[in-house]
This record gives sequence, C-alpha cells and structure tokens, in this order.
Amino acid sequence: MITQEQYNVMFQKNRVTFVKIDLLDFVSERRIDSFEGYTTSGSIQQSNDGSVRRTCKLSMVLKSEFVPSQDGKFWLNRKIRIYVGILNQLTDDVVWYDRGLFVVSNPNINYSVSSKTFEFEALDLMCLYNGDMSGQLGSKQTVIENGIPIHEAIRILMGNVGGVKKLNIETTPYTLPYTIKKSSTDTYWSFLEEIKNLYRGYEVYFDINGFFVFRKFNQYKDDPVQMEFKDDTVTYDGYTLTSSIATDYDFKNVRNHIIIYGKFKDDGTQIKYEIKNENPNHPMSIPMIGDRLLVVNEDNLYTQEMAQLRAEYELFIHSNFAENINISCLNLYNLKVNDLIYVRNKELKIDSKYIINSIAEDLRFDGMMSLSCSRIYE
Repeated sequence: MITQEQYNVMFQKNRVTFVKIDLLDFVSERRIDSFEGYTTSGSIQQSNDGSVRRTCKLSMVLKSEFVPSQDGKFWLNRKIRIYVGILNQLTDDVVWYDRGLFVVSNPNINYSVSSKTFEFEALDLMCLYNGDMSGQLGSKQTVIENGIPIHEAIRILMGNVGGVKKLNIETTPYTLPYTIKKSSTDTYWSFLEEIKNLYRGYEVYFDINGFFVFRKFNQYKDDPVQMEFKDDTVTYDGYTLTSSIATDYDFKNVRNHIIIYGKFKDDGTQIKYEIKNENPNHPMSIPMIGDRLLVVNEDNLYTQEMAQLRAEYELFIHSNFAENINISCLNLYNLKVNDLIYVRNKELKIDSKYIINSIAEDLRFDGMMSLSCSRIYE
C-alpha cells in the first residue's frame, strides 16, 4: 500500500524523478550503503507467469567502487533495494517508492574513451530457490510425508529447510495425497511447483518486501479496483495518464465445459468431476456461444476434491483471459501484477475490469509504464 502523499505526488503536473539503490547485507538485509544520482536508464519488470515475479535492469555511470569485486559495492554478499523518487513540488522533498528487493545476477562494464557504464540485471529472491543462482536441495534426499497439510509442508520446506525467515503462508484445508521425495539436484522450486500443481488455484512468490508468499489464487472479480482508466485518456491534475491502448482477442483459449479425470481407484472406477458455465449473462457461457469442451486427464488427482478444484480453476482460466489489452501509461507505482483495474473506452467498446498480468516500468525521467491485462467477467 502507498500513502496518500505518495498517491498525490504521482499525479503532479510535472515530474522530477530520482533512482536510489540501497546496498543490504545478504543475510540480515541491514542497509550498509545508499546512493543515488548515478542511474542513467533502466527498467523493472513484473510478471505473474513463472517463478521469479520481479526483475530489473539498470545502467549507471561507472564509478570505481561499482566494479564487481569482493571489496566493491556489488558483490555476492549483497542484496539491493531499489527506490524511485518524485520531487514533491509543495514541500520540495523527494517522495520515495519502494520498487523491490533484488539479488544482482549479471553485472557488466562497458569501458571506452567515449563511454564508461556499469550495467546489471537483478532478480527477486526466488532466484535463490529455483536454480537461477542457487536453490538445489543438496541433501541426499528431501522427503515430505503423505498427509501433511500443504501449508505446513511449504512451511517446513521454505522455513525449516530453506531458512526463509519472512513467511506469509495461507492456511489451507488440503493435505499432501502422497509422499514427495526429491533428490539433491532438485530445487526448492520443483518442490513448490509440484505442491501447487496438486491443488490448482494457489500461487507462490516473493513479494516486494522479500516475504515468501503462499496464497490462494483469488478469482479477483470481487477485489478492489486499484486504478481507473476511462475513455481515451485519463487526466489527473492536468497530467495525461494513458497514451495508448491496444487490444488482442484470444478466442482459442475459450472453454465453457470442463471434464477432469483423475486417478483410478482400487475398485476400478476413475475419479471424475464435470463443470459447465451455463450462466446466461456470461459472454463465454454455453447459452451464449455453445458447448466448448476441455477434457483433462491427470493421474496425480487422488481425490474428488482435487478434481473439483482443478475443474474450477480450468473453468476460471478458460472463461476469462480471452480479451487482452495493453496500456501505455504514466508510471503508476501503486500497481502490481494481479491487481484489478477498470478500463472504459467507448470507441473500443471496453467497459470492464481487467487483471494485470505483467508490468514493464521504464525508469528514465520521461519513461512510461506498459501494462498487459486480461478481462475479468462479472
């Protein structure tokens, strides 16, 4: 959440922007140093698809202390936190916006007579658990037993085994239907992915504050709207918010009838769950467009409840996400992936809620933000 001052300053008529980097101790995350004024360009990306949710790339004026070395600013014993600042024209103070906690993954130097730059890429903390920079389990065998609640299994994995101190794990009524065993070369992410795929509808990630999060993938339509984009442009205090909107329709994704087949039981019958979208007011429903069937066979669906959750998840995914838009707008630091926005454009016949799937944020002083979004139906 951002403060009222942060919100107001985002919509000043003119922007003077800054980028600040805090250097943190790798283990304690205590701030060791902080500097600003060296960044010449950069971007921060967010995506709800994949293990790593936030990435960044920065280009800076080269200083000797930036050269990667054991005694330098950027080394393997550091994490970084990036802030963007906007000058508050009423108070003449800089208002800072936290853009995330990262691990530097790929520093490089371009050195010539005409140019001396230091560039780096950085990833959120999941890179330490998915194999990108670390994350193999290491033990001869890591085992989590059948019957353990999945939230407790994840707490054991990430907290007890992985050593993560900041956990935000949602309690669930579901348990592991079988014992999961992983070898020394497997990653924490492979464990997490197997668990969340058993009960579709849950997501795992590290948030902007470095907390490991496990939570139910909400169906969003009842979530609060974080920003409204109305008509061709939106203006706050004389500042044009939206510069362009592009639409894309993925009708191949649409399904309104889902049949899930799971594991065969000992008596020879097979677990099955069937669900249909028969809502006459839904534009993708069977009454509106006819029956469009998706059949899924999954041997790892051990119970009727697991099959039901998978069916509900598939129906949600395939009854939404067919209408996509890309918005180019002012950098809006209150937005994150999976937030809801409201978009209205009379000429494009858009008047609905959308979920943000990805965000690309240009850190240059005149940079814009790109939002990739999908429509959520009421």
